[in-house]
Amino acid sequence: MNSSGESSTPRRKLTAERRVVTILFSDVKGSTAMTENLDPEDWAEIMNEAFDYLTQPVIRYGGTVARLMGDAILPFFWRTNSSTCRAYCAPNNCSDLRLG
Repeated sequence: MNSSGESSTPRRKLTAERRVVTILFSDVKGSTAMTENLDPEDWAEIMNEAFDYLTQPVIRYGGTVARLMGDAILPFFWRTNSSTCRAYCAPNNCSDLRLG
């Protein structure tokens, strides 16, 4: 704070941008039952390999992996000026996420 009691840190202005965003949630079918028969280290190794596999189509179709949680992946797709279809088409094209 300066001598007048105001913050000496410059204020940042927030900017807003409206975007069309598609959020996809996908989890690994049957993983809860699988964990009952595995050591935690074995389950973690299997899930790490699954996440490596599952992130590939998200990146291929221009998405961003927002979060990996337990046995789930949460990717975002949004429309940009260069790809007006991305938010709508990409999740439908991610059929490679279906393993079985």
